[in-house]
Amino acid sequence: MKRKKNQKAEPKNGFTVDYYKIENAISESIEKFHHKTAFPYTKTEGRNMAMKQSPQPALNASKPHAIETRIKTMYSSVYNDTDTKYDLTSNLEEKRSRVSSLFKAYKNRTNRIEEEREQIVQSNEIQKGIQLTKVHTTCQNEELVIDEQIAKKKATELDLESEQATHNSELAETKESYPSKSKNALHIFLLLLIGAFEFVVNNSAFLSVFRDNIIITYCATASVGILLVGLAHISGILLKRNVLPIREKILILSSIIGGALVCLFVGVIRARALENGTQGMSAWQVSGINFAFFLLGLVISYLFGYRNPELIKQYKNVCAQLEVIRKELLALFKQKSQLIEKKSALLNDIELKYNIDVDLMLDGIFANLRSVIISTAKEYNAILSLSKSLYNKINSLYKESIATFRAVNIQYRTDGETPTYFSDPIADLETELSNFEEITVDFNTNINF
Repeated sequence: MKRKKNQKAEPKNGFTVDYYKIENAISESIEKFHHKTAFPYTKTEGRNMAMKQSPQPALNASKPHAIETRIKTMYSSVYNDTDTKYDLTSNLEEKRSRVSSLFKAYKNRTNRIEEEREQIVQSNEIQKGIQLTKVHTTCQNEELVIDEQIAKKKATELDLESEQATHNSELAETKESYPSKSKNALHIFLLLLIGAFEFVVNNSAFLSVFRDNIIITYCATASVGILLVGLAHISGILLKRNVLPIREKILILSSIIGGALVCLFVGVIRARALENGTQGMSAWQVSGINFAFFLLGLVISYLFGYRNPELIKQYKNVCAQLEVIRKELLALFKQKSQLIEKKSALLNDIELKYNIDVDLMLDGIFANLRSVIISTAKEYNAILSLSKSLYNKINSLYKESIATFRAVNIQYRTDGETPTYFSDPIADLETELSNFEEITVDFNTNINF
């Protein structure tokens, strides 16, 4: 009867209790009983024991009932100990109670399914309304902030446009030309062109002086051209202005005198070059050409200069501020557009989330509940089957032991009498399993225990 130690236990009827382990425990308990009492468990063992150890005190007329009581107590003890050790009856009670409560909950919910459907719809609408209100409120607050910023930027833009219009009228009154990048570029190009011509004219004069060092020659020639162009530019710009303080008048005079002196200096250099044998224009011709270029640069700067530079500066500042404000307005409008798209996406998500099929949802809930009830009932039935199997085995062994004892007792009694109760059927061992029946579940009608 005893299983090998290395034999793996397997679940019986889907129940996870180790059936082989229980069976071995029962076998061990019965073997201990035999060793302690020497009472036969089979007919063969009983006969052999009786022949070896005759006469047995157990065969006396006064002892049979007490011995049967001890045998019954032993088997009852084996059964009860096994049941207690593996919580079989308590598991049955727990599972049956759980199945009953779950089935009642299932029936209650099916009886009030319309009410539950209405509750789900109402709860869904409430949650949906809360989420929609939250999104509307949040986005509306953000939109109000953006609208306030746009309104402020718009007001600033209007002020700047008004100021720009004022400057336009003032520029028109002074017949001032509008500042532009193309105008400034043309001004710079003409001045550079004059400087290039001066470099060509003066290079031969400086080359004869610094003939041993070409770099110094080029640097000296370029310096003279830059100086003449710079002095001409300063003089022309200042002459164009409507209002000239004494300091600026002195600066104009100094620039013109300085330009004339630079031209004379170039003439002196040219004269020394002629003394060294260089051929070409005379010193006065070179000085005159340089002075002509100086006057040409002065006239160009005068033409491209501004009568009221402060007004031009203010105009440029207003234009720059307008450009910044308009860029900021574009960014705000883009941000508002993104917020509107975000709001629309959130509202669509909420609509999809709470657009549920109530009947499908209820079917899922009831299907899950039915699954739990069925699985719990299966566990209960598995435990009940295991418990009955163990009881039947122990009860069978008990009856066999009683029957063997009575047969051996009758055969070897010394008084020749047979106890009257030997003719009575052997009663089963007491068990609580009579209170438990297999569970059958019918969701359309009721549950049977």
